[in-house]
Amino acid sequence: PRLGIIRCWGWLSGVLVEFSSPTVMRYTKGDTPPKLTVRKSLDDLRELAHYLRKVFPREKAATNWLYTPEEMLRGRRPIDLVIQGETTQVIHVLAGIHSGTFS
Repeated sequence: PRLGIIRCWGWLSGVLVEFSSPTVMRYTKGDTPPKLTVRKSLDDLRELAHYLRKVFPREKAATNWLYTPEEMLRGRRPIDLVIQGETTQVIHVLAGIHSGTFS
């Protein structure tokens, strides 16, 4: 299930998790389980992709949002926070937008 997100949102996966195609194949086949840090990154990616799809049905809108400074993130770009490993902050903002808490 986690690897399905990589296929759907491949453009985003390179930001969170760095791995080669052969590595993905080994994970998919079950030959090698992902390390704990990779599993955490994949979980973050899954949750981020989930909220991006809920809030922005079109990939272009999601991409634009990720690369635009966001007031709720103190003017920082969401993609920069993701790259710095602060994905949880971005997920919280998206969850708030989705639920109507933030508009």
